Amino acid sequence: KLLLLGTGESGKSAIFKQMKDIYGKKFSEEDLQHYRNVIHENVCEAMQLLCEGVKSLGFEADLQNSAELESFLASDRSSLNSQSTIEGKTVGDLVEVLWKDPAVQKAWLKRSTLQIVETHQIFLDEVKRLKEPSYLPSKEDIVYSRVRSSGVVTEKFEIEGKTFELYDVGGQRNERKKWIHVFDNVHAVIFVNALSEYDQVCFEDGTTNRMQESLTLFKSMAEHDLFKTTGFILFLNKIDILRKKLGPHPINEVSEFSDYTGGDDFDKATQYFIKKFQDVSDAAYPNRKLYIHLMCAADASNVKKVFDDCRTVLMDNAIKSSGSV
Repeated sequence: KLLLLGTGESGKSAIFKQMKDIYGKKFSEEDLQHYRNVIHENVCEAMQLLCEGVKSLGFEADLQNSAELESFLASDRSSLNSQSTIEGKTVGDLVEVLWKDPAVQKAWLKRSTLQIVETHQIFLDEVKRLKEPSYLPSKEDIVYSRVRSSGVVTEKFEIEGKTFELYDVGGQRNERKKWIHVFDNVHAVIFVNALSEYDQVCFEDGTTNRMQESLTLFKSMAEHDLFKTTGFILFLNKIDILRKKLGPHPINEVSEFSDYTGGDDFDKATQYFIKKFQDVSDAAYPNRKLYIHLMCAADASNVKKVFDDCRTVLMDNAIKSSGSV
């Protein structure tokens, strides 16, 4: 029994979807239709936040497509194929035009203050493909799609004759009270953190630093009595986004991490945050080993390699907890 824990938008569900595709049932036609709708909603939500950001951040003087922006905000945004208020233009057509607008691009540079999911840039870059009536999502599209997890989702995998049961739980604050119901008989906790979110604030309150929130949550899980002898694995996710952010968004300019001195060096940045999680783990239970992996949940081969590396740890803990050794 494996438990996926972490804050909202850390990438837990992306890992869950990758594991399902690699080891479990493939995505069905019904799944593809569902995720097509989800992706259309993701694109529309991202563009809505950007358009609102153009106004709230005072970038309207740079706006070259004001009619398209107003039409987008006034249109039915449930699908890229919806008809906009401009005759002959779909919502997808408007998104494609607006994404290239200088004012919207300026708002994108301020995305950490607008609660925009970073990985949705991929969808915005490819909206011409996504708005086609015949579009069905690729596996990569599905992994990048975002639905806020609610409740508990489980999936069983058979790997080399062993059954692994993976539990994915909602990471938003209002979902965490449900976690306790799945804490019994856990062989390993897989805690997911998004390394790229060091300069972002939580969706729930708009003020708490996301990395700090993750560390606080990790501390409460690491200290939990039910996990005293449970294997602990830390997935430090979104390293691809981290690499791109380090230069334009210095870590030490974030007040919570002003002591950081590694500049835009990727290795120094990752080691800085690794130490923070390791210190929390050591303070909770010094004799319990924390297994740490850097990863990109969008990369299927990376997810498979990381999980294969973890399997020995998982099996050892399952055997110990069963009393076989």
